[in-house]
Amino acid sequence: MFIVSDILSLLPASVSGLAPPLQVGQKLPPEVEERVKEVVNKDEHRPIMIYVPRHCGCPFPERDLHHLYALISKNLSLFENAHVRILVLPHANTPQACQQWFDAVFDAAAAASKDTPKEEQYRRIKDLFHLIPDPAPSRTLAKSLSFGSLGTFGALFGRESLGEVMNLKKDRGIKNRETAEGSNRWTEHGAVWVISGSGDEGSIVKCVDKPAVASRECDWSKGWKEAGIEI
Repeated sequence: MFIVSDILSLLPASVSGLAPPLQVGQKLPPEVEERVKEVVNKDEHRPIMIYVPRHCGCPFPERDLHHLYALISKNLSLFENAHVRILVLPHANTPQACQQWFDAVFDAAAAASKDTPKEEQYRRIKDLFHLIPDPAPSRTLAKSLSFGSLGTFGALFGRESLGEVMNLKKDRGIKNRETAEGSNRWTEHGAVWVISGSGDEGSIVKCVDKPAVASRECDWSKGWKEAGIEI
């Protein structure tokens, strides 16, 4: 099944229903705003990052979560006092597959952390994250945020991405995991930072970071700064 899932993940990703690019200052699309309100009290203004990872099994989002975990761990009180929330939108055929992937990579990030006490840090950091599976192949939430498909062959299989795969495996032990059924390698990844609105105001987009190459990482510090978190 591992081989079958890997082969199917290489098929072109559908871009049907892809929304126009998000602009700073506009409101979140209604379908995403609805999910935000499930996580955040509607009367609160707080910084939120919506993270759209690549396929479940890819080493790049695992690297991202390692870096996010370390960043938050070093600034945990700052993130907690600002009531930050991080929404993660993985895609696969089932919510269970998304949850299994997230738990595995989050635990790996925690294990790699040098901060102590680990158990307390783990609990407090994980409380900031909320998993919202975005069922494949429709990926309705990601597409409403204008995360479609990588534009070129080189964006996925170019020297830059393949080199990063090798470096992550060699230097940090981060490598490809089993690809979740329905997860697609061609999908775009990135993050959107917003400030949640109170009442019916709606959340306002503060920063959008959508790398054009599969291996490239978002500028986390810049995104948080635009959302009011100075790191």
